[in-house]
Amino acid sequence: MTWEESLRWLLALERRGVKLDLTRMRAALEALNRPQASFSSILVAGTNGKGSTAAALASALRLSGRSVGLYTSPHLLDYRERIRLNGKLADSEAMRLRVERDREIWDRFELSFFEATTALAFSHFRETGVEVAVLEVGLGGRLDATNTVEPVLSVITPLGMDHAHLLGSTRAAIAREKAGILRPGVPAAVAGGRRRRPKRWNGGPGISVRPFTCAGQVCASSAFGRARKGSPFACEPDLARRPASIYLRRGSKS
Repeated sequence: MTWEESLRWLLALERRGVKLDLTRMRAALEALNRPQASFSSILVAGTNGKGSTAAALASALRLSGRSVGLYTSPHLLDYRERIRLNGKLADSEAMRLRVERDREIWDRFELSFFEATTALAFSHFRETGVEVAVLEVGLGGRLDATNTVEPVLSVITPLGMDHAHLLGSTRAAIAREKAGILRPGVPAAVAGGRRRRPKRWNGGPGISVRPFTCAGQVCASSAFGRARKGSPFACEPDLARRPASIYLRRGSKS
């Protein structure tokens, strides 16, 4: 099977549609020996700016000397745009071999196109020794295939009334779905409201989000300090005096 044939096989999975259910995805990942547990993960959900925020985070982490995977969707010209390693498209031969090895498991658990692509990204990141992966959520958050990881940081960019027929007809319902990527005790950066130091925000049972404080190893790049108004994110106050709280700012749509 060539890469072109592998890609046609993957794209044919779109006939299975959207499946908002993590049971099959988790079972498939178990059968694949949990590739998502081999690297640290950052989840990025939201409506506006999540793709650019994910790309900016991956760039900053790469500048700090880490091996960084970036998973985004959709692609524009090349399927491999979805899966990047240190800023470069995934190698087509490595992807071909991985599809050949894993497609029986994907088929066994009837994974959708997005679920199979997510599993492919996880396995590729494990195989290439990725240290941290920045994962853009595909749809919603709570039941998205990317939410099978245990993130070290969760990011939610500005919200809108996207996919209301699947996520809920009110902003509160959609926000609840996006908040599904949050974890008790795990740092989070959440957009919304005026730029000020936020109070506690309840994201669901057992979850309370405070401003995310970056502690050197995450905010390793001074690019954070140079962010301008309109960027996907920025740090303040003075980076030189104390750790900065990251506040997301409204940026362009991803």
